[in-house]
Amino acid sequence: MPAWVQGVEYMHKLHIVHLDICLDNAVYAFPRHAATDRRLVANKVYFMDFHTSRQLVLEPGRQPPITLPPSQVEKPEGVTALDPYSFDVYSAGMLMQHILQVRATHDCY
Repeated sequence: MPAWVQGVEYMHKLHIVHLDICLDNAVYAFPRHAATDRRLVANKVYFMDFHTSRQLVLEPGRQPPITLPPSQVEKPEGVTALDPYSFDVYSAGMLMQHILQVRATHDCY
């Protein structure tokens, strides 16, 4: 399982929804970075910018829709409210699509 998917899964286990998962809000710790800061784990993805995130009472699968806050991720056309966990998964899928497009174009990953 990719590290960033594990990160989303971990947040959701804690009932935290990020609501703005995108390339600009994810940082990958390469081994060279982890060697300079003991708080970092090599090959791990860290999410940042939690200003729109929420900690929910209900777990995934039980949360009713909420009005989605503004985010860098383009929402599906006509969607203004959604299960927030589902929106995180949608956003993570959009992130994966972006990574795969960059990889195919630049062969850099």
